[in-house]
Amino acid sequence: MKKTIIILFILFIESSVFAQTKPYDIVFVKANDIAAYDQYLEEQFSKIHQKRIDEGMYESS
Repeated sequence: MKKTIIILFILFIESSVFAQTKPYDIVFVKANDIAAYDQYLEEQFSKIHQKRIDEGMYESS
């Protein structure tokens, strides 16, 4: 009985550790070619951000 409880406790701890890494895997991007990814971000999002700044939607803190 004691051995079963210990095994269940260890499995619970291990599952919680792996569950914490899942959000990082979903949120963060692993770019294979960092320069191409930087260029993509600059091309796509700099226009959007500049438009927001021009329209006064950007608030500096």
